[in-house]
Amino acid sequence: MADYIPQNDDEFTLWAINFLAYLNANLAKWGLVAGDVADLTAADTDWNSTWGSYKTSVTTTAGKRVDKDNSRHTPATGYEALLRARAQFIQNHPATTDGDRASMGLTVPDSSPTAIVVTTHKPIAVIDTSTHFQHTINFADESTPSDKAKPKGVFGAQIWLKILPTGTPAPTGPAGFELIATDTKTPYTYPFESEDAGKVAYYYLRWQMKTGGVGPWSSLANGTITG
Repeated sequence: MADYIPQNDDEFTLWAINFLAYLNANLAKWGLVAGDVADLTAADTDWNSTWGSYKTSVTTTAGKRVDKDNSRHTPATGYEALLRARAQFIQNHPATTDGDRASMGLTVPDSSPTAIVVTTHKPIAVIDTSTHFQHTINFADESTPSDKAKPKGVFGAQIWLKILPTGTPAPTGPAGFELIATDTKTPYTYPFESEDAGKVAYYYLRWQMKTGGVGPWSSLANGTITG
């Protein structure tokens, strides 16, 4: 999740101005008085002084950069730390509404999270071994094997690999396989080392959803590594 406090100093300054103005205008709502935010007011003054001095500096930029960074980032007592502490207090206060959070630039909780949908489809893979020390993995959905389109909600295909010497029994499941890519567009090419020549590369694939879930494993695919 993205941070509600901007990293850029200019954007941070604008965010802080808005946050502090809204806070001061609604202190009573959270059971506060001006003295409770005196540390924020002082930190705001110091930040605007050091940030303004840094921006207008011509010959002493390095030293003034240290001053403004300390003003903002000093643990516990820096302006950003004090803002975060007060923001957390407001986030957790029972009087705070989502309207308050939005107006102050805070994270508004998602009250109706999207359900994670996971496909039941499997990818199928066709391995092209015609290039020396390289495999090209062509993949498609089992329901549309001649179409490059992915199932609805799918981000890409996870491609898992295991290399075994010729004559070794084929794997019976994905245990011990290495994830080499999550590819959003077929085909995917994978290079091998010279010492892999003559070995057999085995592949399992599965769809990865945009929401982070994954579908079932494909059937095992394989190809000899040509030298």
